[in-house]
Amino acid sequence: VSGVDIGQGYPSRFTPYLQVLDSDAFENFRKLLYDVTLNAAMGNYLDMANNTKRNPNENYAREVLQLFTIGLNRLNPDGSLVRDLQGRTFPTYDQAVVNAFARLFTGWTFGAAQNGLTNYIDPMRVANAANHDTGTKTLLRGVTLPAGQTADEDLDDGLENIFQDPNVGPFIGRQLIQHLVTSNPSPDYIKRITRVFNDNGSGVRGDLKAVVKAILLDREARAVSTSQSGHLVHPVLLMTRLARAFNARSADGMGDSDGYLYPQSQTMGMNVFSPPSVFSYFSPFGGVPG
Repeated sequence: VSGVDIGQGYPSRFTPYLQVLDSDAFENFRKLLYDVTLNAAMGNYLDMANNTKRNPNENYAREVLQLFTIGLNRLNPDGSLVRDLQGRTFPTYDQAVVNAFARLFTGWTFGAAQNGLTNYIDPMRVANAANHDTGTKTLLRGVTLPAGQTADEDLDDGLENIFQDPNVGPFIGRQLIQHLVTSNPSPDYIKRITRVFNDNGSGVRGDLKAVVKAILLDREARAVSTSQSGHLVHPVLLMTRLARAFNARSADGMGDSDGYLYPQSQTMGMNVFSPPSVFSYFSPFGGVPG
């Protein structure tokens, strides 16, 4: 979600979205996926809000697959690309699947308006069932949803279809490792985390608390640092850490700092709450030059 598109300077639009990330951080990935999907700010940002069967919008359908869950190409459990004997990769989905998910995500709109204002506080709802496409839909791995389902039923089945895809573990695991520990995890490290994502040891898939614990306690995370270890700190985190380290106070010295870091973070290329694109501040597939 970015203030570039949903409006900068509107805390009421961002706060519920941030609360979802906060409350679901150590829950199940399936719950996080559901809550983010129905968040009003996300609905605005990626056009799921007011998506109707007469004019299905594929924006959220495409991004939830490409960026949030499975990526563009089939992965092995260690994060490497699945290839055939000629070295060719296998796409995780095609345009027909995107179209099916675009139809699946129809029928949702904002919650009831509050004082005449768009409701960004409550999850999105189905205000008019006639706006949902009730036809059959063929999703990932050839799974077909039957005709006649409600928007809620299609949504639940569709998210479950994504959640059960074998790409989710290595795709999400690699990015969590990169953000929490190191930019260059070994294939074995990714494979170990994929195993935990697939089964937390109690038969539960997608347990984020178990995944984060495994990432931080993995032998590769605890090993002696090398030239390939670690990762660059985001500019805004560098600034907040400095503020905490020096016990930053308000201008009058009477209270905590107001946290106003906008001009500083902007000049460092990280305008807080306003990433320039759906890829955030940089592509997860890119790297530092040099």
